[in-house]
Amino acid sequence: MDNPTHSNPPNTKTFFFSDFLFLCSIVLVIVGTAYVGVLSYEEGMKTEISKENGEAFANWFTQASPKRMDSDFAVAACGGPNTIMPPPKAEEPAAATPDKALAEGESEVSADKSSTVAAAPATEAPSENAKAEAPTAASTAKTWGGCLKALLNDNGPLVKLYNPFTNGPLTFASKCDPTDINLAGAMVFNKISPTPPGSPTPTFLEELQESDSIEQKLQISVTICDKGSYPIHVADLEF
Repeated sequence: MDNPTHSNPPNTKTFFFSDFLFLCSIVLVIVGTAYVGVLSYEEGMKTEISKENGEAFANWFTQASPKRMDSDFAVAACGGPNTIMPPPKAEEPAAATPDKALAEGESEVSADKSSTVAAAPATEAPSENAKAEAPTAASTAKTWGGCLKALLNDNGPLVKLYNPFTNGPLTFASKCDPTDINLAGAMVFNKISPTPPGSPTPTFLEELQESDSIEQKLQISVTICDKGSYPIHVADLEF
């Protein structure tokens, strides 16, 4: 008896349009995931740079604290009451050019006469009392705003620091506020002040304003604001 023959249908592979859409969706998911990862990495690096800014301030404050009361402290605006401030730079008067010395239609003789008359009154030398009343270099009050300006000017030790979220100069704030996204990368400096005896906490924080004196030792808290303007504590130190 002959065995029945089983006819197998041909195994045909067909690539449908739905398969193409599925592959495209897989590619888009992979690309989107990679892009989100790159953005997260960049935002994380910006936060790390902001932390490094805070650490740079904290390190400089810590190193400068033992010497800043000296009269010859390098950054005089951040020194103590006896630190000698450098004299302000005197601006030299611009020399008049010959063309501007003579007015239109005026002869050289009349110009010479007018110059002679103008130069007749002699300038009086400042009296000894006036010199005595001039403030000494060391008596200039040292404030927090003046110290920050000296640290970040062209010759300051922290001039290279910048806000990574704006790629511009450093920004400062009184506090980090998540409702204000413009505070990303900002730096916050607070005074650590003792509380009255018997309080549940030994210290409290208050805003360190530009007009505050720094001629005495301060306890400072350094904080930076992250991408969402949430505070990240960096260090507490004496300055």
